[in-house]
Amino acid sequence: MRLRNSLTYAFHVMIHPFDGFWRLKNEKRGTLGAALIIYAVLFLTTVLRLTTSGFLFQSGNIKRFSAVTLLFALAGAVCLYCVANWSLTTLMDGEGKFSEIFIATAYSLVPLALANLPLTFFSRVITIQESAFYTFFNTVIILWTVFLLLSGCMCIHDYSMTKTVFVELLTVFAMLVIIILLVLFFNLLQQVWIFLLSIWKELTFRL
Repeated sequence: MRLRNSLTYAFHVMIHPFDGFWRLKNEKRGTLGAALIIYAVLFLTTVLRLTTSGFLFQSGNIKRFSAVTLLFALAGAVCLYCVANWSLTTLMDGEGKFSEIFIATAYSLVPLALANLPLTFFSRVITIQESAFYTFFNTVIILWTVFLLLSGCMCIHDYSMTKTVFVELLTVFAMLVIIILLVLFFNLLQQVWIFLLSIWKELTFRL
């Protein structure tokens, strides 16, 4: 019953974001289970949109599409955003916990998760002359999602809107820094592995 109520509460958050996120934090209206289901729906609808959209709106070769790659990309992006946001807000007097950030982020992505279905349908029935309507609708959904992310961050951490925008920009910058550090770290691991492997081959050759 609580899981069902948490899922239906996502529609209230979409329409009344400030009140919705405030209740999400202070009245515990959201649950981790509901957040995971929202992420799963986002993944499934994104797969459907990328694989079944009309030819005019396909961004790449379907034969090269990998659901596993998309799953890791989506999970990595969400985790990266939550970690970066939590790290920054901890240093900037934010009141939100990591779990609250994770749940609020999921509820912010509900419009995007739901819009994938009608966008997929419209892409198969409209012509290239009508593609402006598709682009407009897609842009509105993205802006709506961004606004919900800002509203969620503001309510979860008890920030002003100005500070929220500043923190979100820092969060994006922190995500880029983390990605660069991870790339450098794995590149270093690769170099160490190659070095150790070369030593092992040299030892086995001499012995």
